Amino acid sequence: MASSKEWFIASRAEDLAIVLLTRFPVTVTRERDIHRRIDLRVIVDPEKPGLREFGVEVKGTTRIHEFVDQHNRVRPQMLRASMRKLEDCPFPVALMVFDVATDTGLFGWLLAPVIQQSKTGLATSAPVLIESATNKRIANALAEVREWYRARPWRIDKAVAHQS
Repeated sequence: MASSKEWFIASRAEDLAIVLLTRFPVTVTRERDIHRRIDLRVIVDPEKPGLREFGVEVKGTTRIHEFVDQHNRVRPQMLRASMRKLEDCPFPVALMVFDVATDTGLFGWLLAPVIQQSKTGLATSAPVLIESATNKRIANALAEVREWYRARPWRIDKAVAHQS
């Protein structure tokens, strides 16, 4: 069972992530997906038909250097369990790390949306690189997710001609 301090740090980090994400036209829900370790689900373009979503794992700390090194790489021991759980995830998953003492946020992809030669996929990188979670970075991430869903061949929001 988490102590009240651990609970506060985790809750504060999630709240900061939600505040940052909801500056944009998205729907954010808290997700307790213990199988995938996803804390938030973000639906981009919620007013459009079909489902365009990505997951977010949120980490909170009062000592950011324990999560991230001086080169903005997430320390591998912080992600081992997360990466194993994401192997079969069908959508992109971001990582947001917050120093709750300063409200400083960092953003990176655990499963990045990629498009190569008109094919979509999800990519992991080791080490996971993160950068400041600015409005510009979040806007770019949302654009990446939108483009990834647009490029998918079997979109559920796009009519498909059936041959008889």
